[in-house]
Amino acid sequence: MGGAAGHMNHPFDLGWVKTGSDLVKFFNKAKSYLEEKNVSSVKIDGVNVSFKVIDTPSGKQFAVDRGSAAEVDISGITIDRISEKFPEGHGMRIYIAEMLTFLNDAIDAAQPALRKLGLWDDPTKFLNAEYAKEGVTNIIKYDRKLLALHGVNQFYEKIAKSGPNKGNVRNGLDRPLVVNPKTGKERPITDASSEIPYDREALKELVEILQPFGEKYGFYVYGDIPSENTIEIDFSEALSEPFSIKLSEDNIVTKSIEQWLKEADNPGYFPLKRTDGKPSHPFHKELYKTILNQDIPLMDYIIERDPENPVDWDKAVDGIVMLHATRMLGNQVLKTLESELGNLKNHEGVIFRNSEIFGTQKPVKITGDFIVGGTESEFQKVKTLEEEEVEVIPDKKTTAIVPGAFKPPHKGHADMVRKYAEKADEVIVLISNPTKFARKLPNGKEVTAKHSERIWNEVFGPDLPGNVKIQKSPKASPLQAVFDAIGKDGPFNPETDRVILGASDKTDDKTDLPDWHRWIGAEKYAKDGLEVLYGDEHVVNCTERDCGIPFSASTMRDDLLKRLIDDPTDKEAYNDLTEFFPKKRIDVLFSILNLEPPRIDSEEIEETSAAGVGAMAGAPKPIGKRDPRKNESIVTIDEVMRLIMERGILQ
Repeated sequence: MGGAAGHMNHPFDLGWVKTGSDLVKFFNKAKSYLEEKNVSSVKIDGVNVSFKVIDTPSGKQFAVDRGSAAEVDISGITIDRISEKFPEGHGMRIYIAEMLTFLNDAIDAAQPALRKLGLWDDPTKFLNAEYAKEGVTNIIKYDRKLLALHGVNQFYEKIAKSGPNKGNVRNGLDRPLVVNPKTGKERPITDASSEIPYDREALKELVEILQPFGEKYGFYVYGDIPSENTIEIDFSEALSEPFSIKLSEDNIVTKSIEQWLKEADNPGYFPLKRTDGKPSHPFHKELYKTILNQDIPLMDYIIERDPENPVDWDKAVDGIVMLHATRMLGNQVLKTLESELGNLKNHEGVIFRNSEIFGTQKPVKITGDFIVGGTESEFQKVKTLEEEEVEVIPDKKTTAIVPGAFKPPHKGHADMVRKYAEKADEVIVLISNPTKFARKLPNGKEVTAKHSERIWNEVFGPDLPGNVKIQKSPKASPLQAVFDAIGKDGPFNPETDRVILGASDKTDDKTDLPDWHRWIGAEKYAKDGLEVLYGDEHVVNCTERDCGIPFSASTMRDDLLKRLIDDPTDKEAYNDLTEFFPKKRIDVLFSILNLEPPRIDSEEIEETSAAGVGAMAGAPKPIGKRDPRKNESIVTIDEVMRLIMERGILQ
């Protein structure tokens, strides 16, 4: 979903799900919750939008609020201010106008329900909604326009401390403290809002009032689209189902899902590398489907980078097991749920919202078969163990494009590229060449596209995966550079390629919209038939500094580099700079920028930079190419099998 209401987690994304046994605990919690509370919602495949009620000179009106610190969001995007937030050509513009029109037509009739929901006189509260256009919004095709009202959220307070909205104040709830998993230290929660208790009967009343007004514009208005548990959920059949993993041509290991899970640890998105050179990770769909179908043995598909202490195959097995279990157990949940849209097996999935039960304030989704490609009716089919004849979908090459001026690139950019290198077959870092708005260092020197290219290649390049390419574009705008790349004269073949348009999960500094929203409408610039992917499902997490805030090129330029230019012996500034760049290549960076290198004693650095360097320790380890001439890196399959058996995979 994204937007002001935030993103959703899969069960294995939850911080407390550290093992396969924890995954079973999650599904047992979901089972008990459904059977006792019977409260869940249909997951539709749409775009998040948030509506609040505000005072205007002409009276009460509905307004959109994307949750940013921009004045237009804080005040409210009324129908006469849509162009301030959604410029001409923006994909959401027409739908926002239609929704605001029929909502305002209904506002007088809806006043009693809005008062019961606490929305009438409090613009810090909003309707958490999701819309889907007729046809395909992301993946699923709908035969009508849908507006689903999921519930009521309230914004957290926020003061913009930098950027074009500096000083703007958003009122709301006090931000609770949470533990930063990277540092172990407490920090204020970074979410834009939180769901709050609300009158569910009042929400149903509101839906009934809005429905006839929405129909005039072709919208079907739903409430939270509740799903109802109609039969008992039974995981025993799924847990006892045998699951086979073909480790090598002569070694197929078969255990029940339950037994596999008892031995599994959550591997997270640990970087793996395929034998064809492409990146992967333990939850990668192609890895899962390849091993599920027994097309290629695991040992012939994934490279083991450390034969003396094998971990790659271990983590691959754990990820495959947890993804398969999530799918199979999810199917058992979905088939017991009915809604006004039908059985949930025929939809994307089900949503749970209960922080006490599931340990997160964000929604959690169970998607069953959809997690690996969707249902058989509208989505790519997945071959199961029981099916022999299925539709074969050609495997296209996936390229992620990460564009920007990069003035200059830093660790936040590099980590974003690494994460896309795990998701895609190839990543193109596309450097644009802005001409009107130069980025200058504190000493007045401009950071040019040539500087950015050299920093990518010489400072970060040695540690980037081999499927990353650095390219320059003559275009001044990163968006135009991408549109040219995916356009009719670009290098991509619609028959063999698909393209992910890169974005992080943070809010864009300039537009105050979710970063991926800049790509809405990009399809019209693409070559006919080229599959262009963007949205919540295709973003990567924004890397944060030790202090819990995202990396900022302006902070690095205007603060850290300025201090080191003024005083090359400033140890604190140097230590902070090592969060942005590999410490071993700081001198290379300064040489590229024609700056005097820092003069810091190495022993002092070791004493004062332990905390800063700790952040770098969690970065994905680059996958280096082994020299085939070095015999110490060569082991036999028998030796590797022995080591894996010692680690317990084959017990």
